[in-house]
Amino acid sequence: MTLKSTQPLKTSLEQVSALLEGETLLSFSGREKAAAQARARTLLNELTTIEGHSLTVGLLGGTGVGKSSLMNALAGAEIATVSHRRPHTDHVLIYRFEDDPMLPEASLVNIPWHEVIHSSSRIKGVLLCDLPDFDSLAQDHRERVLGFLKQLDLLIWVTSPEKYADSSLYEFISLTAKAHQNFYFVLNKSDIFFDDPVANKGHEALTAMVDRFLTHLRTYGIQDPLVYTVSAKEAMETNRPASWNQFPMFRHQIFQERNAKQIAAIKRANLHVEADALFSLVERERTRLEAFHKLLVDIETDLKAQRPSWNETGAHALDLWLDRLRPRDVLPQPIETDHLIGPGRVLSLFMNLLGKGAGHREPDGMRFSDLTPPEEITVRFQRRLERGEDRITGRILSEDLPVSYRDRLSKVVDVKRTHDDLGERFFDGVALVSGKSRSSGMWGFRTVQYTAYVLLFVIFLLALVGENRWDIFLKDPGMGHMAGLIASMVQTLFSPKGLAALLTYTLLNLFLGLRFYRQYTRILDRKGRKRIRLIKAALSDIWNETLSRMVQGVGTLKKEVQDRITDLSQITETQNK
Repeated sequence: MTLKSTQPLKTSLEQVSALLEGETLLSFSGREKAAAQARARTLLNELTTIEGHSLTVGLLGGTGVGKSSLMNALAGAEIATVSHRRPHTDHVLIYRFEDDPMLPEASLVNIPWHEVIHSSSRIKGVLLCDLPDFDSLAQDHRERVLGFLKQLDLLIWVTSPEKYADSSLYEFISLTAKAHQNFYFVLNKSDIFFDDPVANKGHEALTAMVDRFLTHLRTYGIQDPLVYTVSAKEAMETNRPASWNQFPMFRHQIFQERNAKQIAAIKRANLHVEADALFSLVERERTRLEAFHKLLVDIETDLKAQRPSWNETGAHALDLWLDRLRPRDVLPQPIETDHLIGPGRVLSLFMNLLGKGAGHREPDGMRFSDLTPPEEITVRFQRRLERGEDRITGRILSEDLPVSYRDRLSKVVDVKRTHDDLGERFFDGVALVSGKSRSSGMWGFRTVQYTAYVLLFVIFLLALVGENRWDIFLKDPGMGHMAGLIASMVQTLFSPKGLAALLTYTLLNLFLGLRFYRQYTRILDRKGRKRIRLIKAALSDIWNETLSRMVQGVGTLKKEVQDRITDLSQITETQNK
């Protein structure tokens, strides 16, 4: 098997660690994220310290399979004696040659262990670890023992003819994240097949059992298992084991001389397998994000397709509301009357008193600050928003997305927040229209009034004084002639002719005032209708922009998801190098 180099694994782990540390769109729960971060940091630390350490070998097996006798046979001495029995059923026994370094204390902090120092030079440079019988462990003890497995480089699975079919063995194997090429399987106590004097039958029975054992292992994913049939007891009692006893071959395989590079390769292979469990989470996340991205594309397309019906709903609701308003309801209150002068203004004030004037506002009339849609109109907008949300929610539920994905998408289409924002934006839109369409000074209208009233007054004066008097004054505009002109006016004013002129002048003033008053009311109506059109256009734009914001929010989320998919794909590509 070709072993992968260390650098791609290191780069991938660093990428995973950086991804988990940031605010990322991931479906991991807080606990899962913290565990993945811790695992990535641990693997990085193990990767940087992979060189220069002794080989660590673990013996695993069920009750009564002869692990202690195998340990002694490997050491060539009774290092596993009664006095070395584990103090508790969940403790790991670590057999260390007196001059060899111990495992780092930090790696054993959560593991109950007991050290046995020996002087058997035959296993110098190798740490032998006797793990508790896995078929007698309580669940919490099992988790601790599984945690210790990451310290092991080679794993020796010890069983016996009575135990090789025990399901607990294969269950424990399936929970072990190690490279399978570093697994060794030992069928201890194989001498029971040779109690019969007829040796051939023993070989046949042993071969048949090994075949069954291999079938079990392959069923559980061990494709090319190394299986050794041994008798540790016989190996201890004689220097020349029987031909069927593969203990010498097994011992040579375990304690063959390995240089630092070979030991590092063994450790690196195990790290790759342990890292695969972490990278499988990355791949799972990438698959989920791809499904989420596809859903967001569909939702974005669906929202864009809803625009015609969305616009129609808004236009209909605004028409129902704004078409009810009188033009002068949308003008600033109270309406100014300064644009009317003379009799027209007097008439306007009088009409106001009667409740029918151009500047009148009924008690229930609408002030600009109160220009907001009534409840029956806001309900229409809210229902349209809810229909859009229901469509999106239905798509989310159909895809069975992680909760974190649903929460992120729900923030984009939050109906309550969007509806509240819509009310504020409607008010701001009306305010903006009002600011841009304030009533002008109407200087032209005022000029026309002044001109008309001045001309009427001049005509009135001409009517009070005869043409001769005006000719004399105009030819010689002195003080004497001016006094005569005024005296003539006064004299004529109290004559039947003057009273007729005064009555005519008064009636004409009232007529002009009425005409200007009516013209002014038409001007106000025209301005009100124009403002209603501007308000309707502004609010339509705001309503349509609400959909655009939703589309934009989905698009932003889609880009974020795509960026995350790219990050995760880069990790996978780097890890596969």
